Amino acid sequence: MYEYNFAVASAQSAGKWHEFSEYADRYYLQYRTAKDEKVREEHAILDGITLPFDDKFWDEFFPPNGWNCRCEAIQVSKKRYEPSNPSEALARGRSATYKPNADGVNKAAIFRFNPGKEQRIFPKKHPYFPKGCGDFGLNQYVAGSNKPICKACKIINNLILFDISTKRGRVYYINPQPEHELPKNVKTATFLANTFSYKIQLLKPKNINGVKNADSYNETLNIYQEYKVNRTGSKRSIEDNIRDGRKQSSYIVLRFDIDIDKDFALQKISDSIMFLNKNIGIDPNNKIIEEVFVIFNNGEYTKIKKE
Repeated sequence: MYEYNFAVASAQSAGKWHEFSEYADRYYLQYRTAKDEKVREEHAILDGITLPFDDKFWDEFFPPNGWNCRCEAIQVSKKRYEPSNPSEALARGRSATYKPNADGVNKAAIFRFNPGKEQRIFPKKHPYFPKGCGDFGLNQYVAGSNKPICKACKIINNLILFDISTKRGRVYYINPQPEHELPKNVKTATFLANTFSYKIQLLKPKNINGVKNADSYNETLNIYQEYKVNRTGSKRSIEDNIRDGRKQSSYIVLRFDIDIDKDFALQKISDSIMFLNKNIGIDPNNKIIEEVFVIFNNGEYTKIKKE
């Protein structure tokens, strides 16, 4: 059970790392414990460490940092928090992960890694990887491989690689998404899950026939949804979002990552739906647009149906 809990925590941590990367220049990362009587003393000394996203501390001490570790890293405002001393933070991290055995070998050193940066659930030198094991990472495990299967590989094979139980819903994936798309897709899916208690699976880029998938399957609504993010607010960019989105799904979620006049945006989306549905073209990938769900930068949302 310890191994499975650690694998789940590592997978979740890897997903958070990529989510944090989207706004790495705006926020610090802060180490936090569960702040209760169960927090182990060695992890309590890490509580409150606050450092930039690219600080070397996070290469070794991005949680989890032990069996059944419940610690987490969160993003905090650079205006509200002062960064910690990097050297002192490293010293505290190494103290927290130092447990020598009878031979003087540090048993806790295996927890000094970052699952998001290294894209693996267990560190490379973990004892679960026996000699000759495939040494699979998050993006490398292939079911049916003829390489030796060790305990860690079996856990990875049966694990949902990324799972966020949000305040009300759930977002998860089984097959890794492209690194450049994961943060924006997680942000959109998490908003929907939190707002409507949806259960959402993020999908791998292509299906078994090599055809591009929609970004997600909304299990609650039983529909596939394609996610788009608009960062310019121009008429042309909105049209392109809708045009590109309909190639993957009839249901598009368009999130504005910029302040934009609401009436202008909704009018341009409506115009695009009407025009594209009337001019479906000969491209077999083009789909009738049933609905565009719109999320504005201030958290407001609405939907526009083809009617």
